[in-house]
Amino acid sequence: MWRKLEYYWRLAATGLSFAIFGLGGLSASLTLFNLIRLLPCSRQSKRVISQRWVHQLFRFYIGLMKAMGVLTLDVRGKEQLAASQGQIILANHPSLLDVVILISLVPRANCLIKESLQQNIFMRGIIAAAGYIGNGTDSTLVLKHCQQVLNEGDNLIIFPEGTRSTPGQPISLRRGAAQIAVRSQATVIPIHMQCHPTTLTKSERWYQIPEQRAHFSVAVMAPISSTTYQVEASESRQARRLTQYLQDLFNKAQGPL
Repeated sequence: MWRKLEYYWRLAATGLSFAIFGLGGLSASLTLFNLIRLLPCSRQSKRVISQRWVHQLFRFYIGLMKAMGVLTLDVRGKEQLAASQGQIILANHPSLLDVVILISLVPRANCLIKESLQQNIFMRGIIAAAGYIGNGTDSTLVLKHCQQVLNEGDNLIIFPEGTRSTPGQPISLRRGAAQIAVRSQATVIPIHMQCHPTTLTKSERWYQIPEQRAHFSVAVMAPISSTTYQVEASESRQARRLTQYLQDLFNKAQGPL
C-alpha cells in the first residue's frame, strides 16, 4: 500500500516539476531576464549575470525535485566545477535532466544546444539571455562562437553523443566536441553521469517513472589538456584521438552493460 502511494506521489510530483520548469522558465524570461537586458552594462556582462541567475534557478529546481522525492543526487568533484573558467565540460547524456543538473553545478555555464530549443516558447528567453549556442548548420560559425565565449571566460557544456544515450548500449561519441576543444585549445573536464533506475531517457515519457526514486550520480574526472594531442599532424587526427580517449573513458566508467 505504502509503495503504491509513494509511486503515485512521485508521479504527481514529476508532473508538477515539469509544469514548474516550463511556467517558471516563461515567467523568468518575461520578467527577470528582460530586466537584466535593461542594465547599463556590456552585452558580455549581461550574459554572465544571466548565466549566474540560471545557475541559481536550476539549483533551486533540482533542490525542489529532491525535496519532493523525485530523485536523489550524488556529485563527486563539484569543487572543480565551481572554480572552472573558460573550460569545456564534456559529459555523457543518460537523461533529459542532465543539462539542468550540470548548470546547477557550474556558476558560469554556456551550452551548445539543439537549434530547435531556441524557438521553445518556455525557454527561448533564458537561452537568449544566457547566450547559449545553437548547433546550427554552419559549423564554422558555431566553432567561432564557441571559441569566443571560451576566451571570454564562459565554461561550455557539450554532450558529445549528440543525443541521449540508449540504456544498455556502449557510449558512442561524435567528433564535433573534440574538434572544438582542439581548435580552441581549451582544457576539457570530462564528466560521467549515471541514472539508476533509468528515467527520462530518449524513449521514456515524463510519466513513465521508475518503480523507485531515480538516483543520479555525477563524477567529475581529471581535466585533460587539449594540447596533449598536438603531436598529431592535423587537427582532424587530434580530434579523433581525443574522441576515442573520451569514449573509452566513459565506457570504462559505465562498467559492464
